[in-house]
Amino acid sequence: EEAEAMTDEDQDNRSRERLSEEEESDSDEGSSSSEEVEEVDEASEEALVDANKKKTRKEDDEAKELAKLMMSKKAKRLYGRMQYGIAEKRAKVDILKRKREEIEQSREKDKAGRTFNKQKVDRLKKERRELEKQYDDIGASMSKKKSRKKRK
Repeated sequence: EEAEAMTDEDQDNRSRERLSEEEESDSDEGSSSSEEVEEVDEASEEALVDANKKKTRKEDDEAKELAKLMMSKKAKRLYGRMQYGIAEKRAKVDILKRKREEIEQSREKDKAGRTFNKQKVDRLKKERRELEKQYDDIGASMSKKKSRKKRK
């Protein structure tokens, strides 16, 4: 066992020596090659990280599927409904975030010289017109019906 441990240490030392020799030869060639090596190292590290993320995501998905298989019918339905509700909430949040980004981008005066408030009024008018058009398409009205008071 000691002999095996010694051979492992010898191999480690030899590989370190080779790496140091390669680094010395790279430094002799110039700084551009070392920059290229660093870029390649960074790219390879990013690729490894992406691969690891994909692998863990795949493993997580498989674990979820196995857990689903072990659930009772009632638990599966409940879980499905929970996931549906979560997805709906995410969709609403995404819509609100998108609207916020649009508004923040238009905070400054636009090309026509309209201020933020003027842009907001125009946007709300446009949304109102679209809503009225939808109501007209289905044959409904946006205006409230006046309720008549009954006389005694």
